Amino acid sequence: MYEAHIEIRVDHEPISGVMVPIHTAHYQQLIHLFAPICNFFELSCWREEAEALQDAEQKICSKGKGILQKIDHPPTHLTLDTPVRLVSELSPTIVDELLIKPFDEYGRVKWFGLSLGKAFDLTLKENTKKSIILELSHWGKEIHIYKMNDEELKDVQSIFSYLREEYISLDVSKLLDF
Repeated sequence: MYEAHIEIRVDHEPISGVMVPIHTAHYQQLIHLFAPICNFFELSCWREEAEALQDAEQKICSKGKGILQKIDHPPTHLTLDTPVRLVSELSPTIVDELLIKPFDEYGRVKWFGLSLGKAFDLTLKENTKKSIILELSHWGKEIHIYKMNDEELKDVQSIFSYLREEYISLDVSKLLDF
């Protein structure tokens, strides 16, 4: 089994303050690779991205999937801001309608973070055992993949083969066998 940490290093600024990764093809390919083995997802948006959050909530509910959890911790003096997180069941319809079309009018992923995982109990009660498999953060620029087998690792390496070395940092670690 392997873990990977990937960082896309190149972006552009179509308007002031909006950083967009130049390369985004990997985003959809990773979702197609890992969604079939997952049964839940979590979207993270900053409060000021209310339109993206509202859009995601509407699409989830319109596809017959309710929000399993909405985690919205108010900012405190210790944390200036925390993202709002939506957790829902993953289905092929959600993958097609929401996760595969994640880009805004500037080409940036609409939400700050997306995690795909496997939960053994989809009620997601506090002590539910769950495992994150794919984590895309910073609008798709930073990627963590956990517990890949040899074939998945080859697929991931193939997905990122279109990028020149100076555009990407790809660190793979072999996990210890127990």
